[in-house]
Amino acid sequence: MNKLTALFMLTLAFVSSVIYVSATDTSNFQVTILGDPEPVISVQVPDTIFLGETRAGEQTTDARVDINNTGNVAITVTPRLASGANDIFTNLYFRRITSEPYYKIGDYRHNISAPADGGVKSSYMYVKLDLREYPDNFAVGSVNRINSDVKFLAVAQ
Repeated sequence: MNKLTALFMLTLAFVSSVIYVSATDTSNFQVTILGDPEPVISVQVPDTIFLGETRAGEQTTDARVDINNTGNVAITVTPRLASGANDIFTNLYFRRITSEPYYKIGDYRHNISAPADGGVKSSYMYVKLDLREYPDNFAVGSVNRINSDVKFLAVAQ
């Protein structure tokens, strides 16, 4: 082989190696792993529930109470009288739907599932004031407008 052929072969080998060189590249994958969010327990209820008119020895009709779970966990809600409440409201009775039995205030428990992320889960219950066994009478012809606060205590299920 002469020098020219050897030079040609060497050039051809060099050019071939440049054309057929493979390449690689690398990506760095990253992720941030979050723990479960802190539980948020929050409810929303109407400012006022009007129970209608009644007399000692009678009861009101059911009033619907809309209640919203605005937190991020399933909750159990218990209505309770606020401190300093008028004792007539110890005769409040609650139930989930009209076909269920009544439970006296403080004894009623209402479960609401967790809302979808960032949402609100709506629910409702019924309440009545039962004065059929209320011991006091009101003066004949009197009109007594009585109100009291009810707290809706919520705990995670």
